Formats: sequence, structure tokens, C-alpha cells
Amino acid sequence: MDVAIYMGVWGTYLILERKRINLHYFIWSLLLIFYLIAAIGYLVGFPDLTEWTEMWKINQSIFHPNFNLIPFQKIIDGSTLLNILFFIPLGVALPVMWPQFKRLPNTLLYGFLFSLTIEISQMFTFSRITDVNDLMMNTLGTLIGWLIVHYLFHWQAYADGQRMNRDYIIYPAIVMFCCFLI
Repeated sequence: MDVAIYMGVWGTYLILERKRINLHYFIWSLLLIFYLIAAIGYLVGFPDLTEWTEMWKINQSIFHPNFNLIPFQKIIDGSTLLNILFFIPLGVALPVMWPQFKRLPNTLLYGFLFSLTIEISQMFTFSRITDVNDLMMNTLGTLIGWLIVHYLFHWQAYADGQRMNRDYIIYPAIVMFCCFLI
């Protein structure tokens, strides 16, 4: 049911914006939306209204800062590898869908800021830790994804008229908004 709501909001956005997109861009958009739903909605512990409502009912704060700000304090483990693998699809999708992400610095900055958004949001959940290692490994995953596209596949799904396309901001915002409400 959740996925249907996400897809409905995304479809409504496409209709309201009267987007003219090619089939490749549509397929990549669909894949990116599913990735974002899995990532934000189910894996990273994004805050939601239900959890906040429960916290308010028992007079608990919605702000639960739990930090690890010391890099590599623990030995690299399975979660480190998962953080890297988790962000590779983002590093692939960005340069495939938007020409400004053909440049590595743009892609790395986006991956870093997206990861930072997730880590900061975890301060507003009851059971998650904001971890500098996650931030670094997520950015590394974005780099690996960019390298895959840049050196191995050279995929492209954007059309010439899409230079000003800002869906890379809208798609995560839609998913985060839905995750919070659902």
C-alpha cells in the first residue's frame, strides 16, 4: 500500500508538471523512485509522524541525538560494506539522468548532502545513530557508482531539453514527505 501512495504522488507530480520525458528517463526515474522508497522508507530509519505522535503521547522528545563523530572508531564490518553498496545506485542514477552530474564533484556533493540529510534525520528517530562513518561510506558508494557509469557503461537517459530538470531534488523530497506521513 505504501508504494502505491509513493507512486501516486510521483505520478501526480509528473502530470502537474506536464513532463515530457523519454522512455529511458521514465524507466530510470521509476528505478530511482523505488531505490529511494527502499532506502528512505525501509532501511535508514527515517522519522515518521506515527513515531512522533507516540513520543508526544508519552511526553517524550522527538529529538534523540545519538552521535558517533569519531571516524573508524570501530573495525570495518558488514554495515560498512552495506553503506557503500547502498549508495552505489545513487552514484549510478545521478549522471545517467542529469547532465550536471557527469562531473564527479557535483555527484560527490549530492551523495554527501543526501547522506547528511539521512544522518541528521536519524536524530529525530528513537533508535538510530548519526554516524560519521556512514556519511563517509555512503559518499564512497556514490563515488563507486559514478565510476561505474563514467568508465564502464556511459549510460545516458536525459534528453537535450532536460538541462534545467530539477527532479533530483523533487524525487527525494516526494519520498521523504511520504515516508514522514505514512
